[in-house]
Order: sequence, then structure tokens, then C-alpha cells
Amino acid sequence: MHIEGESRTSTAVVDPTGGTYTEINEWGPAVRADELELLLEKLRYLTQGAELVVFAGSLPRDVADDFYAEATRELTRRHIQVVLDTEGEPLLLGVEAEPFLVTPNQAEAEALVGQEFHDDEDFRLALDSIADMARGNVLITTDEGCVALLREREGRDMRFRAHAPKVDPVSTVGSGDVLLAAFLAARHAGRPHEESLRAAVAAGAASTLEVGAGSSTRGRPDAFRPASR
Repeated sequence: MHIEGESRTSTAVVDPTGGTYTEINEWGPAVRADELELLLEKLRYLTQGAELVVFAGSLPRDVADDFYAEATRELTRRHIQVVLDTEGEPLLLGVEAEPFLVTPNQAEAEALVGQEFHDDEDFRLALDSIADMARGNVLITTDEGCVALLREREGRDMRFRAHAPKVDPVSTVGSGDVLLAAFLAARHAGRPHEESLRAAVAAGAASTLEVGAGSSTRGRPDAFRPASR
């Protein structure tokens, strides 16, 4: 949908020699209340018959921190699963709305639980804490891959750590988005948790070998399938 304000342009400056990148993010547009209500109306219409909705990214100016939370509650009441990928107060409030899956990166998860993660026990406690807050599934992306707590229908919790293969990245911009998309695509295809996580970190690793946010050459991720446990 269109709004009156101009969409921002964000620029990533990649230094392939030094393996670093710099993000230059413009100040985004403000969103009016009537524009936000139009978005919600379109969301209600477009999700008729939908199985899952992903809310990702920071919220624009003038949008209340509880926007994702309220939208999550509405969709959940309609038996539509919600995946939440954001940070800060919108993440905290959104988790309380009990989305189906919460997918913070490590820094966002550390801020959510109030401590840094240094070892497997820290990650285990964080997964348990966030899962209890959200009453659902948790996937935390890390520099090495991801850790996850995924709940079975019979109430059993399964914990995983998936290690991405070692590569020389060209750019890591958008790799977390690729990882999440691959995971959801695999789960939608009915693949088991282990295979879905392998596909996810493989796609995320493959995307770091290309310049461009969140891109991954078709077929390349299969060469990077790691082990999970």
C-alpha cells in the first residue's frame, strides 16, 4: 500500500577486502493513523485463509510500540500463526501477545532476557525464558548459526543448535532474513525440525557469499547443509 511519506533508502557499504560493512539508514517516514488503519484493513482482507503471517523489522515513526502485539492477538484469535522478528519494546510487547514463533538475533534476545549469552547454558536458559514468555517457539540467530526451542503438539519441548558452515562472507546483510524464510518454507513443506534448521542455516550461510540484502542463489544452499543437534 502507498502512504504520503517517502519510503526510506538504506545503503550498505561492503568492504570485501576487510570483510566489513557499514549500514547507512535514512530516517523513515511517519505513518498517519488513517494510513495505519488502512494497513490493518488490508491485513484482515489478505489473511483470509492464510496460515501464517510474519511481522518483521522496526516500526515506523508514529506507530505505537504495541502495534505488532495487537495485530498478533487479532490474528491469533482467527487461528492464524504469527512469526515475530523485531527488537526493543515492540519485541517485548509482541512476545506477551504469544506469537507462534519468536525469532530475535542474539543481541535482541540478550536485551529481551536482560543478560549476555556466553555458553550453551546461557542459551538454554534464554530459550526457556522466551518460550515461557511467548508460550510458543523460539529461534535465536547467532553468528555461528542458530539455536531453537520448538514445541511439539504433545507438549514436548525440543532444543536444537544448528552450526552454519565456515565461509568467507562477502556481506552478511539480510542473512538472518534468508535463514528465517528458508526455515519457514521447509516447515511449510512438512519437513522435520532438524531438516528445516539445516536448510535454514545453509541458506543463511549461502546468502553471505553474495552482495545484496537477503539474496541467495537457487541451489547453492544445498552445498552448505550443516549438522544440527
